[in-house]
Amino acid sequence: MADRRATAAQGLTRNELLARLGRGVFWSALGSAIAQALALGANYPIAQALGVGPYGDFTLVQQVVLTVSGIVGPAIGLTATKYVAELRDQDKDRTGRVLAVTSGAAFAFALALAVGLVALAPLAAGALGAPGLAGPLTVGAAALFFWSLNGCQIGTLAGFEAFRAVTGVALVRGFVTAPAMVALAWSNGVIGAVAGLAIGGFAGCLAAGWAISRSARSCEVPVDWAGAWRERGVLTTYSAPTVVTALVSTVAVVYGAAHLRAQPGGDAALGLFGGANNWRMAILFVPTVIGQPFVSVLSNLLGHGEAVRARKVAWTGVGVAAVAGLVPAVGVALLAPVLMGGYGEAFVAGVPVLVVLALSAVATGVASAVGSWMSALGHMWLAAGVNALWAVAFTVALLGFAGPGALGLAIAYGVSSGLHLVWCLAYMGLARGPAGRAA
Repeated sequence: MADRRATAAQGLTRNELLARLGRGVFWSALGSAIAQALALGANYPIAQALGVGPYGDFTLVQQVVLTVSGIVGPAIGLTATKYVAELRDQDKDRTGRVLAVTSGAAFAFALALAVGLVALAPLAAGALGAPGLAGPLTVGAAALFFWSLNGCQIGTLAGFEAFRAVTGVALVRGFVTAPAMVALAWSNGVIGAVAGLAIGGFAGCLAAGWAISRSARSCEVPVDWAGAWRERGVLTTYSAPTVVTALVSTVAVVYGAAHLRAQPGGDAALGLFGGANNWRMAILFVPTVIGQPFVSVLSNLLGHGEAVRARKVAWTGVGVAAVAGLVPAVGVALLAPVLMGGYGEAFVAGVPVLVVLALSAVATGVASAVGSWMSALGHMWLAAGVNALWAVAFTVALLGFAGPGALGLAIAYGVSSGLHLVWCLAYMGLARGPAGRAA
């Protein structure tokens, strides 16, 4: 298998290359689709069990956990994706050292975030004027640790192009998380629902750890913990700006949720936004999951000197993301009354929120596809700068002209996502490949 993969990026016809991408996208999309369906299905009985106000509190904690976990896990995991894909055919020893240093860094940062959330939970709950959130936020620290670590593991599997294994991990995590959240929400309220999220993350870590060991053996890559520190440079040149990018997004998203929660009737408004945002995330599932296969294949092509072909593949990713986002977004917008009404009568007021978020998801998905090209080229500090501009636009819209309530937060997402797309497409037209050659 190792020899076969060593020549995978060379001499491929266009159809063979598309088939290789197609397999990665298919398996990633399949696992994510089922996991997303389970999450969406679980949120309906959770909302019915908790009611609109407590469901808003659960949404806030869930958003904190899932958004903050994106600071470390997927960020460092993206480093693993790029370097494992780029080096696995050329330098197996270095690949093993990269695996070790990224895994160790993800564990350390995930633990630090979890400990920080435990320490800050009472202060955060007090600042929001909701002392009852301290308990759910504390329990959420366990979920934060496991979901952060699992994000890095998924990135490592993507670097090996082990997308069938990625699907298996997503299924294990989804089939554990959904019933655990529902059952514990009915029996223990908000804290129970958050505990279910942690249980699912733990199951995902176990499944991914087994899959990584199997993939490394299959590719004859020895994981070198003793030599891991020699590859610390990948953390400063690639992981650091990736973490900054994720951190900026996290601060903006969490601030938006906290800003809404602090308004009069903010718990109910956050419940409306949370119900609508579930569908925004559903629209984004294909544009999001194609990112890992594209980064992996693009990095592998660039590692073999195939810059021109890599750029063509990158544009293909942009087109796929546009179609994959637009089609479901139109459907969700048309069915908004039915989808929001399914949560309960009180959620029907969130129909305009869902329509705006559905449209904003299209822009976000296409920008994410451009981000895959940035990642493959290693332009991570530039990506961090573009993301900072998004955060500024989001904050200005939120505080300046978007208006109050859940709809105001949705409008802020829409405006900032549209501007972000314009900036990303400008980059796509100007970016050049290695050594100044047109990619």
